Amino acid sequence: MAKELRISLGATGLTVTASVYLAGVAKATAIACAEIGVTGAYAGDFTATPNVAGVYSAEFFAGGATVSSGGGQIVWDGAAEVVQTGDNFARIGAAGAGLTALGDTRIANLDATVSSRTKPADTQARVTLVDTATTLTNSPSVPSAGDIAAATAAQVTTDHGAGSYARNTEPVIPDNAGIAAVKAKTDQLAFTVAGQVDANALSGGVDVAGVRAAVGLAAANLDTQLGNLPTNAELATALSTIPTVTPPTAGAIADAVWDEAIAAHVIAGSTGKKLTDASAMGDPWNVAVPAAYPAGTAGYKLGGIQTAGAGAVTWPYTLTDAISGLPIVGADVWVTSDTQGLNTLASGTTNGSGIATFYLDAGQVYVWRAKAGYDFANPDSEVIA
Repeated sequence: MAKELRISLGATGLTVTASVYLAGVAKATAIACAEIGVTGAYAGDFTATPNVAGVYSAEFFAGGATVSSGGGQIVWDGAAEVVQTGDNFARIGAAGAGLTALGDTRIANLDATVSSRTKPADTQARVTLVDTATTLTNSPSVPSAGDIAAATAAQVTTDHGAGSYARNTEPVIPDNAGIAAVKAKTDQLAFTVAGQVDANALSGGVDVAGVRAAVGLAAANLDTQLGNLPTNAELATALSTIPTVTPPTAGAIADAVWDEAIAAHVIAGSTGKKLTDASAMGDPWNVAVPAAYPAGTAGYKLGGIQTAGAGAVTWPYTLTDAISGLPIVGADVWVTSDTQGLNTLASGTTNGSGIATFYLDAGQVYVWRAKAGYDFANPDSEVIA
């Protein structure tokens, strides 16, 4: 036999498995139970290893959860299922025919299809098919379209008054009297030109004098006021009486600028201020050079115009590189009588041997040296003997 394991769960599309037990010991698990023709019914083949004879119980699972436990028994003789016999089987019969012997006429009627049964007389008398009925028995009367319209109008009148219609907060439609009042006003409009209302169409409006008064022309009309405006000829005559002014030439403007008193132009940053400050510097030719002018400036260059001096002692000064010991060629050298370098006695430039020769008087002197790329410790104190 096959499909000995059966269960009805009332739901389709489930994944159902079963396990069988003998004397409480599992003999087979995860037996697939497929859905069969009856809705929500599932069935699977009984298997047990070893095939020991006995009475087996079954347990069903769906989605990992138990859905039926101990729901039936299978008697197995070791090779096949033992078909149930006895009093209960005899009463029901192999095809269920024994049910007719239970004395219930409802069961007896199962021997034919339900559709062939005659309807009870009371039900058949009360039901009339729609496609043949002309009047529904005991049904309420259906109102006509006129009845519905009348009932709606009556309700609107009750809620909002006669001659009006309102829904929520919508404006009330004016009645005939209101429409007539509006028409009485629009009838006063005159249209000499189509689509254009005449200015004096409404009676009781502002007249011509009122318009003049409103715009400040009460004394005369607009034409008179416009007539008082000067003509082109009158304007030309008035303009011709204006004196002719000749603009100054570029030379006159330049002269006026240079002749302007500079004392009146002292704002910081202005040209006048700069010129005033420059004039306060005095005569630049009275400034001692090289004095404090740094190397590379005009003052330094002027002070460096070479003069070997006018002393009685010929004194050569040799300048060498402190690291390599090589002579420094083309260096500027000058001798002063003071440590501030203000009184220059002689000046010169080192030759190819790094020597500058001076003519000085005996005594203490100070030697200053300068050349790009060198940083000398000035001044160098020397004694001329």
